[in-house]
Amino acid sequence: MRQPIILSLVAALLPTLAAAADVISDRIESVGLFKNGLAVVPVERGASGGSFFTIPPQVQVEIASRKKIISDEHSGRILVDPALADEEQQKMEQIFEKVK
Repeated sequence: MRQPIILSLVAALLPTLAAAADVISDRIESVGLFKNGLAVVPVERGASGGSFFTIPPQVQVEIASRKKIISDEHSGRILVDPALADEEQQKMEQIFEKVK
């Protein structure tokens, strides 16, 4: 009984997810031209990991909530909270260990 409900929810969300994926890929492509090649950076000690400009506390709370895609107004890089950056770093290290 739950499966049709889940399928209908997924079908309803697909256009939204596709649009979000397009926005993210466009942003990464436009940001990828920076000096050190970082398009997604964590907020470390209240500053952007890419440009080192201070991020206001309210914006840091929005980043930590992970509900919106927030970019640095100075560099255009996508900002993520440090916990997410650490999680993804560990996943990448595990993948690279398997490849060796």
